[in-house]
Amino acid sequence: MLTWVIYMLNSSLKFLTNLSAKQIRYLIQAAIIGFLLAILVVQSQQQLEFIWRYRPALALHKAKILLVWFGGYGETDTIARLKIAATHENIDLRIINGNPHKIKREPFNEPVEKAIKLFRPDFLLLIEDRLGNYPGIRNYMTLTHGTARYLRVRPNGKVDLLIPHLANFDALLPSFKDIDLLQQAMQNIGKTYNGFEWYPTVYITEYAPANPQKLYYSGGKLWDKTRGSVKYREVYKKLDSAGYFAVSGPEDTWQDMPNSWIGLIPFDGKSLLAKIHDAGMELVLHHAEHLRGGAPTARIFEAAAANVVIISDKHPFVMQNFGDNVLYIDVSQDADSIFNQIDRHVKWILAHPIEAKQKAANCNAIFKQKYSLEQQLQKLLALHQRMQA
Repeated sequence: MLTWVIYMLNSSLKFLTNLSAKQIRYLIQAAIIGFLLAILVVQSQQQLEFIWRYRPALALHKAKILLVWFGGYGETDTIARLKIAATHENIDLRIINGNPHKIKREPFNEPVEKAIKLFRPDFLLLIEDRLGNYPGIRNYMTLTHGTARYLRVRPNGKVDLLIPHLANFDALLPSFKDIDLLQQAMQNIGKTYNGFEWYPTVYITEYAPANPQKLYYSGGKLWDKTRGSVKYREVYKKLDSAGYFAVSGPEDTWQDMPNSWIGLIPFDGKSLLAKIHDAGMELVLHHAEHLRGGAPTARIFEAAAANVVIISDKHPFVMQNFGDNVLYIDVSQDADSIFNQIDRHVKWILAHPIEAKQKAANCNAIFKQKYSLEQQLQKLLALHQRMQA
C-alpha cells in the first residue's frame, strides 16, 4: 500500500513538472471551478430539502402550526411528543430552529421567515423566550419557567415584565400559577393578556399500571443550582448504593453513579416513557425557581403518563392536582433525611404493590382527564379562533 502511494505521488510530480506555466494555471482554475460547483450542488441540495420539508401538505388538517424552538435536551423530546400529539389531533405541525446563532453558524440553515412563506402556517408556537416574534402572523409563546424569570413585583405592588419583548406576542402560555400578575404586568404597559396555562406534558398513552422494580430518575445535565447542588449530589450517591436506583443523562454528569447510570435515552418522544414504565417508579424533583413559581416540569406528566408510582418533592402544582396519589419528600431537609424519606417510600411501594399501583392508576387518570397534550392543542386552536374573530 505504501509503495503504491509513493508511486502515485512520484507520477503526479512528474506530470506537473512536465506542464508549462500556462497549463498549470489552467489546471488550478479548473480545480477552483470544480470546488465552486461542488459548493453550489450542496447549496442546491440543502435548499431543495428545505423546500420539501416545508411544502404545503396535500391532505386536509384541522390546522397548520409552525413550531419554533431554540435547541436543548428536554426540548428535543418535547418536540417529538408534540408531533405525536399533533398527529392524534390531525394537525400539520412542522418544526424549525430559530436560534439566530445556529443560523449564522450553519450557512445552509434557512431562516424562519422563509419557512413561513413556504408552509403558510395558521400561527407560530414558540417554546423559548429568547426568540423574538415574527411579523405578519400570530405568535404564541410558551413560558415554562417560574414566575421570577418573567415578572417582578415592586414594593408599591406594581408588576413589571422582566423580558420586555414578551409584550409583543399575541398570546402568552405560562406554566406558572401567577397569571393574575402576568395580566397586571401587561395592563401596566397598555397591553391585554391573551392565553391559558400551558404545561410541558405528554400525549395520551395506554400504559397499564406498572410493576414497581426500580426508582427511575431522568437526571439530564443537572443544569440548575438546586438539582446540581452538593446536597442533591449526596442524595444521588446514597441512592446509587441502595440497589434500586436508575438514572439517565450524559456520562460526564453521572459517571460517579456506577451502579445506577443507564446512559442517555433517545429523544424520540417514546423511549423515555417506556423506560419509566419498565422501572415502575419515578423520582420527580424541581429546581428552586419551579418550586417558588409553581411551574411544574415535564417529569410529573411523564410519570403519570407512564402509569408508575411517583415520589416527588412538595411542589404546589403536584400537591394540589395529584394529592395523596403521590408520595412526597421534604427537600428542605439535609441529604441524609431526603434519602431516608425516599428509601422509606420505595420500601413501602415494594411491600404494598397493589396499593402503590392504585396510586399510579389514579395519577394516570388525572393526567388523561386534565393534562394531556392533545387537550392543550385543542385549547390552543380554540384560542387562535378567538384571536382571529
